[in-house]
Amino acid sequence: MATKLIHSIASAHGISAARQIGSLAHIGIWAFIAAIFISSAWSPFAIGPIAFFPVRLIAIIAIPLLLVHALSWRGLSLSMQVLMTVGAVILLSGAVSLAWSPDQILGLRTIGILYTGFAIAVVAPLLIGRQRSRFLSMGTAIAVISLIVGILGLYESVTGQYIIGFLDTDQRIINGQIERFQRNLGVLSPMVLSGNWNNHAGICVIGATISLGVALSGETSRMLRITCWIGTGVLLANVALCASRAAYIGTMVVGICLIMVRRRMVSSDRIRMAAILVVTGLIFPFIYALYFGVDLEQIAMKVLSKDVSIRMTYAQLSLSTICDNYLMGAGPGASSEILSGGNYHHHFIQIITEHGIIPFIAVIGLHCFLIFRCLRIAKSTGDPFAICLFGLGCALFPLSVGPSMIAIEPTFWLAIGMQVAFISLRESQPLHTQSSV
Repeated sequence: MATKLIHSIASAHGISAARQIGSLAHIGIWAFIAAIFISSAWSPFAIGPIAFFPVRLIAIIAIPLLLVHALSWRGLSLSMQVLMTVGAVILLSGAVSLAWSPDQILGLRTIGILYTGFAIAVVAPLLIGRQRSRFLSMGTAIAVISLIVGILGLYESVTGQYIIGFLDTDQRIINGQIERFQRNLGVLSPMVLSGNWNNHAGICVIGATISLGVALSGETSRMLRITCWIGTGVLLANVALCASRAAYIGTMVVGICLIMVRRRMVSSDRIRMAAILVVTGLIFPFIYALYFGVDLEQIAMKVLSKDVSIRMTYAQLSLSTICDNYLMGAGPGASSEILSGGNYHHHFIQIITEHGIIPFIAVIGLHCFLIFRCLRIAKSTGDPFAICLFGLGCALFPLSVGPSMIAIEPTFWLAIGMQVAFISLRESQPLHTQSSV
């Protein structure tokens, strides 16, 4: 009798401890996502050659985690092994080619940005582990915080001023961006927590896709699903206002992928998706134009005829450098010499120009691996998250071309981490049998 009592007490304590650990894990996930979004609002401060971002604290904390999991290599999922291998290839190639970089200080900062990104992509699946509930918790956190960002974006556009412009180190740059946008488009394109509207549009595409996954999953409360549907619409409205061609293409890519792999999607979900696309893509711009007196035809002409000569010039200059340094690259920070301090505006061109052909193939291979894994899961199970992450993986290619440097945007790496986490779950066991810890 006493033995049974002891066992029951121990079991109760074990369940209580497991619940506490589970609660702490969910709190940690929300804190992690909030830190990623908020950190984009602050400019870095530099100490010598090192530039510090608030989000880089995650990368510093992640160092022991990365070392521990690298030592337990066989216990990692295949997707985690691929991610960590590609990260090691990129960082090692950057460290080696830094020796002949024309600007080693800028090179060190570039390597720091890439390390931070890969750390975020690795920490996300480590926080989730192999628990479906934690994956849904991270998806919910992204959806809710993205919705807040989207609402702030609409507020910026309506009021005609950036709400956190004072956080920038140079207020004149913010004012210059406002003036330029009002001249070119007639309305203010939002950027909220990002450094520019291209980055904000990319965040909105990523947030809208994850929100859609949560809404379609059917594993959360009805109120949360409704919130996610609303969030998807709000975020797509932000994309419409940002005048970012990369984000427009990314949104279309996600939509095409959803249409291609729509197995087990009920008719009501299709109606909601169609309604959101029609409202945000057609009705919303017309209502906005009538309210502000904006000439939509003039806006369309300016967006379509937007000057791309600078980016084409950058691509040509990079191509000549690639031909001369295709094996080991010109070194991180080479843009100071190749582009006279400009940015590549193309993530993959930057990788092959500065790091060489092998890291370039590794990065492309990582994206393709994650895309095809998500596609296979989507086609075999019809899991809504698999469909959305497949579309998001495809959309990361055009999104990598829009901003001056997408690698500096934490949500870009978070999207990769979500793909790796989801695939790791599927590699362990079917999603519907996951523990709810």
